[in-house]
Amino acid sequence: MTQDANDILMGGGSAALKFDTIGVSHTSTVAAEPTSSQQTDFRTKAPETWPDGSPKMQVLVQLSTTLRDPAKPDDDGTRTLYIKGKELTNAIRNAVRASGASGIHTGGVLTITYVADGPAQAGLSAPKLYAAQYQPPAVSFAGVTASAAPAPAAPVQAYATQPAPAAVAQQALPGTLACPPGVDPGMWATLPPATQEALVAAHTAQQQRFPAEPPF
Repeated sequence: MTQDANDILMGGGSAALKFDTIGVSHTSTVAAEPTSSQQTDFRTKAPETWPDGSPKMQVLVQLSTTLRDPAKPDDDGTRTLYIKGKELTNAIRNAVRASGASGIHTGGVLTITYVADGPAQAGLSAPKLYAAQYQPPAVSFAGVTASAAPAPAAPVQAYATQPAPAAVAQQALPGTLACPPGVDPGMWATLPPATQEALVAAHTAQQQRFPAEPPF
Protein backbone atom coordinates (compact mmCIF):
# COMPACT_ATOMS: atom_id res chain seq x y z
CA MET A 1 0.00 0.00 0.00
CA THR A 2 1.27 3.45 -0.97
CA GLN A 3 1.34 6.06 1.81
CA ASP A 4 2.61 9.61 1.75
CA ALA A 5 5.89 10.02 3.66
CA ASN A 6 4.59 13.05 5.57
CA ASP A 7 1.50 11.09 6.61
CA ILE A 8 3.82 8.54 8.22
CA LEU A 9 5.92 11.27 9.83
CA MET A 10 2.94 13.19 11.21
CA GLY A 11 0.96 10.19 12.39
CA GLY A 12 -1.34 9.01 9.60
CA GLY A 13 -3.58 10.21 6.81
CA SER A 14 -6.88 12.06 6.76
CA ALA A 15 -10.33 10.67 7.48
CA ALA A 16 -12.33 9.12 4.65
CA LEU A 17 -14.99 11.11 2.80
CA LYS A 18 -18.26 9.33 3.59
CA PHE A 19 -21.60 8.94 1.84
CA ASP A 20 -23.80 7.42 4.55
CA THR A 21 -27.28 8.29 3.29
CA ILE A 22 -28.97 8.88 -0.05
CA GLY A 23 -28.84 12.56 -0.93
CA VAL A 24 -25.45 13.28 0.64
CA SER A 25 -23.39 15.47 -1.68
CA HIS A 26 -19.87 16.81 -1.29
CA THR A 27 -18.24 19.55 -3.36
CA SER A 28 -14.51 19.68 -2.61
CA THR A 29 -11.26 21.01 -4.02
CA VAL A 30 -8.56 18.50 -4.93
CA ALA A 31 -5.71 19.16 -2.50
CA ALA A 32 -3.03 16.90 -4.04
CA GLU A 33 -2.39 14.71 -7.04
CA PRO A 34 -4.18 11.33 -6.74
CA THR A 35 -2.28 8.26 -5.55
CA SER A 36 -3.11 4.56 -5.74
CA SER A 37 -2.98 1.60 -3.39
CA GLN A 38 -4.14 -2.00 -3.20
CA GLN A 39 -7.57 -2.53 -1.70
CA THR A 40 -7.76 -4.42 1.60
CA ASP A 41 -10.48 -6.54 3.15
CA PHE A 42 -12.65 -4.43 5.47
CA ARG A 43 -12.51 -6.96 8.30
CA THR A 44 -9.14 -8.72 8.00
CA LYS A 45 -7.19 -5.86 6.37
CA ALA A 46 -5.60 -8.46 4.07
CA PRO A 47 -4.71 -7.23 0.54
CA GLU A 48 -7.41 -8.08 -2.00
CA THR A 49 -6.74 -9.65 -5.40
CA TRP A 50 -8.68 -10.61 -8.51
CA PRO A 51 -9.22 -14.31 -9.39
CA ASP A 52 -6.09 -14.23 -11.57
CA GLY A 53 -3.98 -13.06 -8.61
CA SER A 54 -3.54 -9.46 -9.75
CA PRO A 55 -4.08 -6.81 -7.03
CA LYS A 56 -7.36 -4.93 -6.73
CA MET A 57 -6.36 -1.29 -6.90
CA GLN A 58 -8.05 1.90 -5.75
CA VAL A 59 -7.43 5.60 -6.32
CA LEU A 60 -6.97 7.91 -3.32
CA VAL A 61 -7.77 11.61 -3.71
CA GLN A 62 -7.01 14.15 -0.95
CA LEU A 63 -9.76 16.77 -0.80
CA SER A 64 -10.16 20.09 1.00
CA THR A 65 -13.68 20.17 2.43
CA THR A 66 -15.77 22.28 4.80
CA LEU A 67 -16.32 19.27 7.06
CA ARG A 68 -15.06 19.46 10.65
CA ASP A 69 -15.07 16.86 13.43
CA PRO A 70 -15.94 18.62 16.73
CA ALA A 71 -14.02 15.92 18.60
CA LYS A 72 -10.81 16.85 16.75
CA PRO A 73 -9.76 20.47 17.32
CA ASP A 74 -7.00 20.16 14.73
CA ASP A 75 -9.35 18.95 11.97
CA ASP A 76 -8.59 21.11 8.93
CA GLY A 77 -11.27 19.54 6.73
CA THR A 78 -8.95 17.36 4.67
CA ARG A 79 -10.65 14.13 3.64
CA THR A 80 -9.59 11.17 1.50
CA LEU A 81 -11.86 9.94 -1.26
CA TYR A 82 -11.38 6.24 -2.00
CA ILE A 83 -12.37 5.62 -5.61
CA LYS A 84 -13.20 1.94 -6.04
CA GLY A 85 -16.15 -0.06 -7.28
CA LYS A 86 -17.54 0.36 -10.77
CA GLU A 87 -20.40 2.69 -9.77
CA LEU A 88 -18.23 5.42 -8.23
CA THR A 89 -15.32 4.85 -10.62
CA ASN A 90 -17.46 5.16 -13.75
CA ALA A 91 -19.37 8.19 -12.47
CA ILE A 92 -16.13 10.10 -11.78
CA ARG A 93 -14.47 8.89 -14.98
CA ASN A 94 -17.38 10.14 -17.07
CA ALA A 95 -17.44 13.47 -15.21
CA VAL A 96 -13.73 14.02 -15.90
CA ARG A 97 -14.16 13.15 -19.57
CA ALA A 98 -17.18 15.44 -19.87
CA SER A 99 -15.12 18.33 -18.44
CA GLY A 100 -12.49 17.90 -21.15
CA ALA A 101 -9.74 17.09 -18.63
CA SER A 102 -7.31 14.19 -18.83
CA GLY A 103 -7.70 13.27 -15.16
CA ILE A 104 -8.16 14.62 -11.64
CA HIS A 105 -5.54 17.23 -10.70
CA THR A 106 -4.69 19.54 -7.81
CA GLY A 107 -6.98 22.57 -7.77
CA GLY A 108 -9.85 20.86 -9.55
CA VAL A 109 -13.32 20.88 -8.00
CA LEU A 110 -15.11 17.56 -7.62
CA THR A 111 -18.78 17.14 -6.72
CA ILE A 112 -20.13 13.70 -5.86
CA THR A 113 -23.71 12.89 -4.88
CA TYR A 114 -25.04 9.59 -3.53
CA VAL A 115 -28.31 9.45 -5.46
CA ALA A 116 -29.77 5.96 -5.03
CA ASP A 117 -29.23 2.27 -4.30
CA GLY A 118 -29.05 -0.25 -7.09
CA PRO A 119 -30.57 -3.76 -6.97
CA ALA A 120 -28.85 -6.05 -4.49
CA GLN A 121 -27.28 -9.28 -5.73
CA ALA A 122 -27.40 -12.53 -3.80
CA GLY A 123 -25.15 -12.34 -0.74
CA LEU A 124 -24.19 -8.71 -1.40
CA SER A 125 -25.51 -5.37 -0.19
CA ALA A 126 -27.17 -3.00 -2.64
CA PRO A 127 -24.58 -0.94 -4.56
CA LYS A 128 -24.59 2.81 -4.08
CA LEU A 129 -25.25 4.84 -7.24
CA TYR A 130 -23.54 8.20 -7.73
CA ALA A 131 -23.67 11.31 -9.87
CA ALA A 132 -20.46 13.30 -10.34
CA GLN A 133 -19.28 16.63 -11.71
CA TYR A 134 -15.69 17.81 -12.23
CA GLN A 135 -14.31 21.29 -12.91
CA PRO A 136 -10.62 21.27 -13.96
CA PRO A 137 -8.19 23.61 -12.16
CA ALA A 138 -7.39 27.02 -13.58
CA VAL A 139 -3.97 27.48 -15.16
CA SER A 140 -1.96 30.67 -15.58
CA PHE A 141 0.03 31.70 -18.65
CA ALA A 142 1.96 34.99 -18.54
CA GLY A 143 -0.27 36.33 -15.80
CA VAL A 144 -3.50 35.34 -17.57
CA THR A 145 -5.65 32.82 -15.73
CA ALA A 146 -7.88 30.47 -17.68
CA SER A 147 -9.59 27.16 -17.25
CA ALA A 148 -7.47 24.11 -18.00
CA ALA A 149 -10.35 22.76 -20.11
CA PRO A 150 -13.49 24.32 -21.60
CA ALA A 151 -16.16 24.61 -18.92
CA PRO A 152 -19.53 23.08 -19.85
CA ALA A 153 -22.40 25.47 -20.48
CA ALA A 154 -24.29 23.86 -17.61
CA PRO A 155 -23.27 21.60 -14.71
CA VAL A 156 -22.40 18.17 -16.08
CA GLN A 157 -23.89 15.29 -14.16
CA ALA A 158 -22.19 12.09 -15.28
CA TYR A 159 -23.17 8.48 -14.74
CA ALA A 160 -21.97 5.30 -16.38
CA THR A 161 -25.06 4.17 -18.24
CA GLN A 162 -26.96 4.25 -21.51
CA PRO A 163 -29.80 6.59 -22.55
CA ALA A 164 -33.11 5.82 -20.82
CA PRO A 165 -35.31 3.46 -22.83
CA ALA A 166 -38.48 5.04 -24.19
CA ALA A 167 -40.58 2.42 -22.39
CA VAL A 168 -39.33 3.65 -19.02
CA ALA A 169 -39.77 7.33 -19.83
CA GLN A 170 -43.38 6.72 -20.88
CA GLN A 171 -44.26 5.63 -17.35
CA ALA A 172 -44.19 9.26 -16.21
CA LEU A 173 -46.16 12.30 -17.25
CA PRO A 174 -44.97 14.18 -20.38
CA GLY A 175 -41.78 16.06 -19.63
CA THR A 176 -41.08 14.14 -16.43
CA LEU A 177 -39.58 10.80 -15.40
CA ALA A 178 -40.97 8.37 -12.86
CA CYS A 179 -38.99 8.02 -9.63
CA PRO A 180 -37.18 4.62 -9.67
CA PRO A 181 -37.50 2.23 -6.70
CA GLY A 182 -35.01 2.95 -3.93
CA VAL A 183 -34.82 6.70 -4.62
CA ASP A 184 -36.34 9.21 -2.20
CA PRO A 185 -39.19 11.00 -4.08
CA GLY A 186 -38.45 14.30 -2.41
CA MET A 187 -34.81 14.22 -3.49
CA TRP A 188 -35.79 12.95 -6.96
CA ALA A 189 -37.76 16.13 -7.61
CA THR A 190 -34.63 18.24 -6.99
CA LEU A 191 -32.35 16.33 -9.39
CA PRO A 192 -31.53 17.80 -12.82
CA PRO A 193 -33.27 16.09 -15.78
CA ALA A 194 -29.95 14.65 -17.01
CA THR A 195 -29.36 12.94 -13.66
CA GLN A 196 -32.92 11.60 -13.59
CA GLU A 197 -32.49 10.15 -17.07
CA ALA A 198 -29.20 8.52 -16.05
CA LEU A 199 -30.69 6.92 -12.95
CA VAL A 200 -33.75 5.60 -14.82
CA ALA A 201 -31.44 4.08 -17.42
CA ALA A 202 -29.19 2.57 -14.75
CA HIS A 203 -32.15 1.03 -12.94
CA THR A 204 -33.53 -0.42 -16.18
CA ALA A 205 -30.16 -1.83 -17.23
CA GLN A 206 -29.61 -3.51 -13.86
CA GLN A 207 -33.13 -4.98 -13.91
CA GLN A 208 -32.38 -6.48 -17.32
CA ARG A 209 -29.07 -7.86 -16.09
CA PHE A 210 -30.36 -9.13 -12.72
CA PRO A 211 -34.11 -9.79 -13.17
CA ALA A 212 -36.12 -10.42 -10.04
CA GLU A 213 -36.67 -14.08 -9.29
CA PRO A 214 -40.31 -15.31 -9.17
CA PRO A 215 -41.66 -15.85 -5.63
CA PHE A 216 -42.28 -19.55 -6.39
